[in-house]
Amino acid sequence: MSSTKVHLKRSHRGVSDVHVSLVDDLDSSGITPKSGFALLSKQVGDHENVGFLFQDYKDYLQSKRTIEMKVSDTGGVLEYLQQRQLDNPNFFYAIQVDQNDLIANILWVDAQMKIDYAYFGDVVCFDTIYKKNKEGKPFAIFVDVNHHR
Repeated sequence: MSSTKVHLKRSHRGVSDVHVSLVDDLDSSGITPKSGFALLSKQVGDHENVGFLFQDYKDYLQSKRTIEMKVSDTGGVLEYLQQRQLDNPNFFYAIQVDQNDLIANILWVDAQMKIDYAYFGDVVCFDTIYKKNKEGKPFAIFVDVNHHR
């Protein structure tokens, strides 16, 4: 592999501590990832000299935002689900975490949902991977379509 392509190998790239500090400053200043990466590229002469790819830049920001998620965010969800289960023995929930012990998936089912499923056989999957806001939080819209009540 030529020396100009080494930066593309996963084993040879990564956001260094120096770059982490710069990326954090750029992000907190409101500079978009695209503009921030362009600035870093300009500082070192070209994007090949940065030491990581634009996708690595975005991945770093996403992981930072996920880790910074306040305990109250996830704690509030957990408290709500636990309270629902205490109030209603037919309420069920399950939480799946990823390798970093961050919430990856949540499933909840109440008695009415079980009845509706038995009658209609439909399940709604809510996927928030498509779009995230500036804070890295999922962007999703709930639309109420309820033809059977």
